[in-house]
This record gives sequence, C-alpha cells and structure tokens, in this order.
Amino acid sequence: MRTEPERWRVAGWERLFRRLVHLGVARARLGCRLGTAVGLPAFPRRRGCASGGGSPGELLHGSTLPIVRRRHSSHRVALVASARLAGPVRIVIASDHAGFPLKEVLVDHLRTAGHDVRDLGTHSTDPVDYPPLCAAAARAVARGEADTGVVLGGSGQGEAIAANKVHGIRAALCHDETTARLARQHNDANVLSMGARLVAPTLAIIILDVFLRTAFEGGRHVARLRQIAAIEAEECSGTGSGDATRPDRPSAETGG
Repeated sequence: MRTEPERWRVAGWERLFRRLVHLGVARARLGCRLGTAVGLPAFPRRRGCASGGGSPGELLHGSTLPIVRRRHSSHRVALVASARLAGPVRIVIASDHAGFPLKEVLVDHLRTAGHDVRDLGTHSTDPVDYPPLCAAAARAVARGEADTGVVLGGSGQGEAIAANKVHGIRAALCHDETTARLARQHNDANVLSMGARLVAPTLAIIILDVFLRTAFEGGRHVARLRQIAAIEAEECSGTGSGDATRPDRPSAETGG
C-alpha cells in the first residue's frame, strides 16, 4: 500500500507524463522508462519499445507528432530519378542565416554517418537571401552531382519553393517523420526542406534520417510524377496546353 504522499507523487508524475505524450515530447524510449519508474499503467507500445529500441521519434500511441519550438536538359518529359538512399550518399545542403545553426548540426551528423556532404552555405548568421542558395543546391541534384539535397530556412517554405523552380526537382517541406516518409514513398522527393525555427535539431535529425532511408514505392505514383514532369515541360516550352492534367486522362492505376 502506498502512503498518501506517495500516491500524490505518482499522480503528479502521471499527469506530467501524459502531458508530455500529448505534446509529442515523450518518445517511445523515454516513455517506457519513465512509465516503468513511476508505476504507470502500460500504454500501447510500438515495436521495439519494450526492449528499449525503436525510433526515438515514435510516440507511445503510434502517432508521429512534430516537436515545435522554436535534371535540367531540353524540354523532354523526363524524371530526375533519385538514387537509392540507403547507405552513404552524396548530399548537397544549403541554408539562409536562419537555417545556418541547424545546417551545422545536420552537416556534422551526416559526415559522422559517413555521407559525402557538400555545404553550399551560408556560413554565418549574417542576413542573406535564400533563393540563390537553394537553387544552387537543387541544380546540383538535377545535374546528378548529388543524390539528394537539403535546404533550410526559418520556416522552410520559401526554400522549398525556390528549389522547386529547378526542373526535375521535387522538394518537400517536412516537419515530422510522416511527411518525410510519404515525401519519399509517394513523391520520390529528391530535396528535403525544413524550418529551423519550427523544428528542433533532434527532430530534424530524425526527419533527415527517415528521408534518407525511405525508398520510393513506384507503382501508381510513377504516372503521377510523369504528369508533373509534363507540366514542367509545357511551362518551359510556353505551350501550357494543360494536356498533362486533363481530367479525361486518368492515371493508368487508381488509388490514394
């Protein structure tokens, strides 16, 4: 039997623990240890939790919540295929002043993991415009000089927009593991964009790792990527006929 002070202590820990889970801060490994320490009832756990393994970005309830804190040639319809991202790859990375601190963290992480990293800057927190930097990173991917790219800014939105102006680039703005995984599986994204003012460094590393190790599913998504490439070709040629997106031209395969 617990004494009254002990019951109050456990109740307090339980309230704190549940609050952390709700906010997306308590990850599987931390949750398992903390819950066991204070004698909380078992929560549904993802694979690897019981043994202390599993991704540190996976929550107890199976959801993935963000931690909030602070090739271009002619006009042919062609896809810039992303390389198989498992194992060491060539990565080009760029940021503006807002993304610089996060860039330093990610560059160190990538190089420690054995990846070939090309840092295009910026190299300080002095204000700088992001479009040329992001375009340079995107062009390196489009030309085949890098397997994938990473662009960083305050929110990551402008950086993704700038990178996507380069033909053959599919830049995805990701703020959690799910968006990173789907960007690769469904969109074959070849550039990852993140906001340093919205995503904590620890979560950014997790997002980056998920992006790099997730493969493109192919299948029904291939036809859709070809339609996107066709739109690029139309806009570049100035025809803008809209054939690539006509409703009477459905994808050969259906599905979500």
